[in-house]
Parts: sequence; C-alpha cells; structure tokens
Amino acid sequence: MNPSFKILGSFLISIFLLNLSIFAHAVDKSTDDSQQTSDKMTFSTTTDNLEDDQEDWVTMEDKTVIDAPIEMVSLFFTDVRKTITMTPGLKNKKILESISEQNRIDYDHYELMWPFQDRFMIYRAIKEFNEKGQILIKINSVDNYPYQERDKVRGYIDNSSVLLKTSKKNPFKTFVKIKMNISPGGWLPKWLVKFHTDSWAKELLKNLREDVKAYLDEQKSLKSLPPKEPQSAIE
Repeated sequence: MNPSFKILGSFLISIFLLNLSIFAHAVDKSTDDSQQTSDKMTFSTTTDNLEDDQEDWVTMEDKTVIDAPIEMVSLFFTDVRKTITMTPGLKNKKILESISEQNRIDYDHYELMWPFQDRFMIYRAIKEFNEKGQILIKINSVDNYPYQERDKVRGYIDNSSVLLKTSKKNPFKTFVKIKMNISPGGWLPKWLVKFHTDSWAKELLKNLREDVKAYLDEQKSLKSLPPKEPQSAIE
C-alpha cells in the first residue's frame, strides 16, 4: 500500500474517534461541579433498571476460593486503598457518605482509553450478615445523590453483589462470588465495552488472591521479627 494512503487512513480514523468522543461529551456533559448533601437526605437506589435498555447493560461474574478467613477477605472489598489496588480500571475511589458502619455511599472513577471520557459511579454499598456466617455486599446506584463532574460520564451499577462464605471444611478458606451489572452511560462502541468487561471479574479475583497473599506474607514477616530491645535512659 502507498505510504500516503496509510497516513491518510490513520488520520481519518483519528478524526472519527475524536468525533465519537465529542459526541459522547455533548450528550452526557454535566452542568454542575461536585456537591455534598445533607445528612437528612433520603437516597433512592435503583434496583430494576436492568429492565430498560438491556443492550446498554453488561453483566460480569466469576467466583474463586481465597486462602484467608472471611473477615480479612471482606476488608479488601471495603477498604478504599485495597479496593483501588485490586480493581481493574479503577483510578480513584472515595466514601462520599457513611450512613452507618454497614451502609455507605461510594464514588468510583474508572479510567478509559483516549479519546473516550472516563466514567464515574455513585452507589450505595450495604454489607449484610446472615445466620450462616455469610457476608453479602449489595451494590446499587443512587439516583438522587447531588454529585456531578464535568469531565466524566456517569455510569450505573444495579443488582450487583459480592458474596463471601466460609468453607465448611476449612475456616481459613473463603468462597467469593462476584456479580456486577453495569451500564457505562453515554455512548461507547460495543467493541470497547466488550474489551473492558470480558475478563474484568476474573482479573479482579486474580488481583484479590495476590493481594491477600502478599498481605498475609507481610504479616508473617512482621511477626517473625525479633522484639526490639528497650532503650536505656540517657543520663
């Protein structure tokens, strides 16, 4: 192929992708900056949005067994720093409001490849315990939380959950099942959505296993250190 045609083709593709980004920005552009809400506000979560616009939703699910007790595994899904480290594409996370120890509203910022805009989600995470010793973290977008960002598109997550169960044979093994139903919001080509979500849950659980193991190894190494000798008082 003539080199000039290759250059022209690359240029046209770049213009096409740029126009897609501009189109998505025009449709989804936010008009307000980040805002905080009052403690007395009632937040409404979405639990049935999957019935609408099915083509816009993607389901990601997988399961694994982690060699750690359930309380420790739970920590990796609730601690902000640990969650950022193990979650693919998650660039930033913060707790917008703690309603209680088991009920909070989170903000997640997901990074996308250029020229597409990043996504953010506002959702309620409720941590529940049952009589079997299982932990269920339920995740649903909050419709009326007054938070917007000009440079990102708002996505949604509904009817999603993380289920943790202690192994019947070994209390130091935890069964993990993750299910996420998301709509990235705005407009994205199908190939890009598929590229970002095909192996998302599998990669997250892989990162979880590695991070838990590293954490346990670190704890063991700290315990094996000899105790420090008390310093003598300076005369």
